[in-house]
Amino acid sequence: MSRQIIIFGCSNLGKQIYEQIREIKLDLPICFLDNDKEKRMTEFCGEQVISLEDAAINYREASYITASYRFYREMRDQLKEIDVAESNIFFPGLVVKVLEAELYDTYEKVKRRLPRKELKFAVDLAEHCNLNCQNCDHFSPLAREHFTDLKQYEADLKRLKELFGEKVAQIDLEGGEPLLNPNAAEFIKVTYQYFPKALINIFTNGLLLPKMEEEFWNTCRQRGIILEVTKYPIALDYDGIEALAKEKGVVLHYYGGDVVKTSRHQPLDPEGMQDKWESFCNCFLANECIMLKKGRLYTCTVLPNIEHFNRYFDKDIEVTEQDSIDIYEAQSEQEILEFLCQPVPACRYCKVSARTGGHVWGTSKRVIEEWI
Repeated sequence: MSRQIIIFGCSNLGKQIYEQIREIKLDLPICFLDNDKEKRMTEFCGEQVISLEDAAINYREASYITASYRFYREMRDQLKEIDVAESNIFFPGLVVKVLEAELYDTYEKVKRRLPRKELKFAVDLAEHCNLNCQNCDHFSPLAREHFTDLKQYEADLKRLKELFGEKVAQIDLEGGEPLLNPNAAEFIKVTYQYFPKALINIFTNGLLLPKMEEEFWNTCRQRGIILEVTKYPIALDYDGIEALAKEKGVVLHYYGGDVVKTSRHQPLDPEGMQDKWESFCNCFLANECIMLKKGRLYTCTVLPNIEHFNRYFDKDIEVTEQDSIDIYEAQSEQEILEFLCQPVPACRYCKVSARTGGHVWGTSKRVIEEWI
């Protein structure tokens, strides 16, 4: 029997999470949790709504998905107070991870990925980095200094607006290290201009936050931008960064909670001998970590950045136009969403079955063994 799933929050996001889970697996035991007594008087999405007291007595071993980005930490702390293990509390963006880790029990279930209802995507503001983690799936330690072109990006957003209207749910500004880009504030402004209703995150290692100018902080605060800081085992004053963000009125989360970063080894197969369907259907990046680059959308972060691996190690992993979709040639949002939920030829280069996690984090030595 599958573990009980509890969605914390009777909200629009809670409804979206519920519908996403039901699309993938119809018979899961799901209920909602909410602090509002009035919401507990009726069902939500046809499911029971429980209180924290009910959760403490009957559901400590359940998997909890917080239906709020802004109040994730507060909700997490409430659950921890009733002895829910932190490993059972999930950030809303990790719904697919919850499903893959706990609910899919056969390969046949994994491959039943469906087109997304709304688009979410990431863009690298800088392809290089100031931390250079080993095994980086953006290949940032191998990249030369490069910033995304703001004019190209704005044109791409304009086209996506034409195709999707308001059906863009989330945009992640990342890298490399996005704050290396001297025009980071302008990227935020343009993103918000075209998609003011989307959740806009900046994924950063936090090293440059104390040095950011007031314009950056004002831009983030005025547009409700969320700083997603990854916590690394380095000498960085995280308490000071939290205090700074609070002082500036900007929301700061730690990506994945307060867990300190470890490394994942995600080996490539330079010979391209993997089965593309098996790679795609078992890949947590596929159709989840969608990336926009130079007018094209990719189903993951590996393929648009693999050029850095090829150049640095003199390899020839082939990524062609068949491995992404041109947003200017696509005729509809549905065409794009259906493309993104299918394997592409270059999926044969990812040795997904050999991926391992939980390794001690370290900076890259730029040796090929980190990626094969």
